[in-house]
Amino acid sequence: MSHFKTETINTRTETGNHVDKIKISISSDGFFYANLEPELLLAVQGTIGNQFIRKNDKVHISFGDLASLVSVLKRIFENHYTPQKTEEHVILYNIESHVAFAEDENGNIYPSAGFKGASWVTMKNGMYGEHHSSQPSNNGYSLTIGARAKTKITYKYGEREKVEYEDYYKGGSHLGHDNPAQLLNSWTSFSLKNFKEIPYSDESALFFHNLMLSMAKISKMIQEHTFNQENLMRLIASGTNGFLLSNNSKNEVEEIEILDK
Repeated sequence: MSHFKTETINTRTETGNHVDKIKISISSDGFFYANLEPELLLAVQGTIGNQFIRKNDKVHISFGDLASLVSVLKRIFENHYTPQKTEEHVILYNIESHVAFAEDENGNIYPSAGFKGASWVTMKNGMYGEHHSSQPSNNGYSLTIGARAKTKITYKYGEREKVEYEDYYKGGSHLGHDNPAQLLNSWTSFSLKNFKEIPYSDESALFFHNLMLSMAKISKMIQEHTFNQENLMRLIASGTNGFLLSNNSKNEVEEIEILDK
């Protein structure tokens, strides 16, 4: 393996001219090769697919003749510096449920299939977390709701692409809450790791805002009655069956019922 030459690659773009000097060597079996930096990986994949190998954190490409290698290098750098860029506004969301229950033919819910006429709900596509005796839900049951308004930025490098997301405020800033995008993004202190995506609209932004608002109200209502153990014991002693239906929580219940319509 010996150094053959240093090839200068000039790439002209709208913002200026890029000059890269690439060391070209010859392998013991007569192939011309170059080792490129890892940030060029997407451009390499978009140009020649998987016709490369990784060596010591470098992207190793080789060809039987010098002209082919130089031609490919030029296309790689062109794809790297001039990717096709598209932007669209989207909403990223996650609605995640962790619960196990059974129901009868009339839709009545029971704790398990041990009740007469009840059978376990079919867990389709992980809708309820697919929990069972050997895969329990940790610390009880839960419902998780989260959503953000985002600008989806797609960079296409030949046949490969990279996607990035930036917060979208519909012309406003993160300090305001005057439009639906700002309102939705005013909910903070959570992250979205596993999410789904839909196109942005004001209606969808308001829908998720109200969904998260309802979630906060339910959480507040339950925790105010049960977080303090003295309050919990007082509630139990009162004989209230399902404090969610008490007069004090009438407004919250009406809010929840609206979601079912």
